[in-house]
Amino acid sequence: MINLEIIGIDVTQSHHIGINRIKHLTRELEKEGVNVNFHSLPLNYKAMGPKIIKRILLRNTLYKQIIKCCHDKNPKNTIFMVSSPPTIHAPILKPLSKKFCTILDLRDHYREWDYHPFLKLQYEKWEQKSTQKKVEAIIYVHEGFKPFFIEDKIDQNKTFFVTNGANENIFTFKGKEKKLSNSSINLIYAGGIANYHNVPKWIEVMKELHEINADVHLTIIGKGNDAINLEQKMKKYNLPNISYFKEFLPQSELAENIRGADYALVSTNVNTKVYYDVVIQTKVFESLCCGTPVLSFSGKAMDDFSKNFEYCKNWNSSFGLNYREIANQIIDLPKLSSTQRRDLAIKSQSNFSFKNIAIKFKKVLELSLLKYQNK
Repeated sequence: MINLEIIGIDVTQSHHIGINRIKHLTRELEKEGVNVNFHSLPLNYKAMGPKIIKRILLRNTLYKQIIKCCHDKNPKNTIFMVSSPPTIHAPILKPLSKKFCTILDLRDHYREWDYHPFLKLQYEKWEQKSTQKKVEAIIYVHEGFKPFFIEDKIDQNKTFFVTNGANENIFTFKGKEKKLSNSSINLIYAGGIANYHNVPKWIEVMKELHEINADVHLTIIGKGNDAINLEQKMKKYNLPNISYFKEFLPQSELAENIRGADYALVSTNVNTKVYYDVVIQTKVFESLCCGTPVLSFSGKAMDDFSKNFEYCKNWNSSFGLNYREIANQIIDLPKLSSTQRRDLAIKSQSNFSFKNIAIKFKKVLELSLLKYQNK
C-alpha cells in the first residue's frame, strides 16, 4: 500500500475550492488502496518576526513535526506531497527529498510571480524552481503550464498533467433544479468575486442585453475582494435583469442552481496573464458535469477547451468583440434540450470525474516511488 503524506492542508478546517479538490481525490485514492494522511500546524500557531522570517519558522516547525511523527514510515512506499498553494510549504519538500519520495502538485500558482511585486516575485520564483529540481514528480492541473516547464528547463520526465475535475456524486445531470427566474435565458455566475475573476465584465454585457430588451437574466452567487466593485457597477446601472446573492453555497445547493441555468459564466482578468491564458477554472468542470454549457471571457486555454465541448463559447479579448456584439450572440445561443444536456454531462463526467482522475494520479504515485527507489 502507498502512503501519501500531504503537507500544509487541514481538510477538516478549510473549505477553499482547491482543498475540495484534495478532499475528492483523497476519497477516490483511498478506494484505490492509497493511504492518505495530512500534515499541518495548529490554527493557533503563530510565528514571530517579519513576514519572510515567519515563513521560514513555519516551514522549519512543520518539517520537524513531520519528521517526528513519520520516523517509522517506510521510504519504499511513502510519498510526501505539497499541493496548492505551493509558495508557502513547497520548500519543505527539499529536505524531505533526502529521506523520502516527494511530489509537487501545482494547481493555479505556477508562474504567479508574473504579477507580484518585484521582491516577492524573485523570492517565490526561486522557491518554486529550487523545489522543482528536488522532487521526483511535478503534477499540474493546467495543460498550459507545459510550455513554462520547457522554458524553465524543468525535466519533462518528471512532469505529469492530471486534470482538475468535479465531484461526480454532486455535479450531475440528474437532481434537484432551482428556478432562477422567469426569463427565456438564464445565466449563472457562481464562485469567487476576486479581481482576477473580473465578474463586473458580465455586468457590461447585461447592460447591453437590457438596452435591447433581451429576455435574459443573470444570477450571481459568491463573494470576494472585488464584490464592492461589482455592487457599485450594479448600482450604477440599476439593472433589473441581475440577481446577486453575496454568499458561498454548499456544493449540493450550488449544483441545483447550476442545473437551473441555461449557461454558466466564467471570466478572467487579462491583467493576470497566467490565469487568463492558462487556467481552466473549477466551475467550468462543475457546470459541464451538470450538463450546463459554459460561456467565458478568457485566453487561449479556454479557446482550445471550448472547441472540445459543443455549445461552449469563449470570447478572447484578442478577438476585439464589443459588449453589444456579445449580447447579440448570447440572444442567438441555442437552448439545449434535456437529451443534449444529458449527453454533455455524460461526456464531461467521463473526462473529469475524480474517480478517473484518481486512477491516473495513482499511476503517477507508483512511477514516482519507482524512480525514487532507483536513484
